[in-house]
Order: sequence, then structure tokens, then C-alpha cells
Amino acid sequence: MLPRGHRLRSNREFQRVYRVGKSWAHPLAALHVMAQPGERRFGISVSKKVGNAVVRNRVRRRIREIMRAALPELKQDFDAIVVARSASADADFTALSHALSELFRRSRLQREPEQPPDTPYTLPGGGRPGRPSRDRGSQPTKGPAAVGDGATEGRQP
Repeated sequence: MLPRGHRLRSNREFQRVYRVGKSWAHPLAALHVMAQPGERRFGISVSKKVGNAVVRNRVRRRIREIMRAALPELKQDFDAIVVARSASADADFTALSHALSELFRRSRLQREPEQPPDTPYTLPGGGRPGRPSRDRGSQPTKGPAAVGDGATEGRQP
């Protein structure tokens, strides 16, 4: 789920984006975007035309996960609404992901390649933080004791 600060919640916020913002369309979804200094918020709209509650919730979960994963690559300072179209009910996750990434690219919401992602979870080299890597060559062997390490001294073969 997107963090609370990244969500559009009230009807007034949705109506303002629809009225003031620009839109881009794809057969699976439409994207409405409005410039909003200092914030980056998303809303998802899935109408009853898409299907019953189970289908609508599946589409909504997929869109939410795609947006959560794309969040580091997107610029700041905008409000956006993704409107699912009825074809999105039959689309798989990959097709929906490609559709949204195309809409983000066409609306120029994606960062330029030279701009680093906006997330605390990436390192300058592009890696992910975690435990420091250890040199496997300097570790003692875990199997039978190595010759001359003192473990076998004093025993007869």
C-alpha cells in the first residue's frame, strides 16, 4: 500500500485533478496529472464498468503495487489519478505495468536518467543496503580440519 502521504483521499482532491490537470490515455488506463508543489500523491479510480467487486479490487491492488514500485523513479510535485478502463480487468500484471510505465513516460513524470532515484534504499553504486559482504576466502573451513591447523595434531591416523 502506498504511504498515507502519497494518497489522494477526498472527493474534492480528485475533482480538482480532473478539472485542472492534463490527461493521457491508454487502452488499459487513463492518467490525470496536476502540478502540485511540494507533494507527490496518487489516486486510483476503478468504476463498476470494470467488473464485480473482486475484479475491481484485483485491478486496484495491481495498480497500487505498480505505482509503489515506480515511486522512486517518478518526479516530485504532482497529483495523479490512474483511471482503470474495462480492458484492465482481463489484462495481466505485466501488461498493466507496461501501460502505466508508458503513461508515466508520456506525461513526463519519470525522472531523467541522470537524476538519482528518490529513495533512501539505494546506494550510490546502485546496490541495496544490507550486511557488508565478507571475503569468503579468509573464512576458516567448516568441514574437516585443515592440515596443520592444530586440530589433528596428536592423533594417529
